[in-house]
Amino acid sequence: MIPSQLCIDGHLLRKMKNNIIINIILFVDGITDGPGEVVFDEVCNLDEFIKLLDLQMENLLKKHGIVGYRKQWNAQDFPLSSYLQLKNYIKSKTKFPIVVNNPEEWNEEITSNIKDEIEMILSA
Repeated sequence: MIPSQLCIDGHLLRKMKNNIIINIILFVDGITDGPGEVVFDEVCNLDEFIKLLDLQMENLLKKHGIVGYRKQWNAQDFPLSSYLQLKNYIKSKTKFPIVVNNPEEWNEEITSNIKDEIEMILSA
């Protein structure tokens, strides 16, 4: 049962092979120094979780837009970089392609391809 008074929830996500373990703990009255109540404790396939997360992020982006999301969610930017990395993982099962020039030097520069990123957003 979810109480109507102030609550804080703690999230714990752990990767285990091809699965993800999700624990959500509810702390009533905003007091987090006790054990809390476990309200969700599940294991799911990592790829399925990523696909669902991507789908929900895409739905938020389509509904609010980038600037609208910021206005809706109290000045929090849409996690665009994370969204693109998830989309890339779903498509290719690899890390997002970046280029590192002068690695570990004072003038190290990390870049990605903006055209590819925009195309990925528009294909959503």
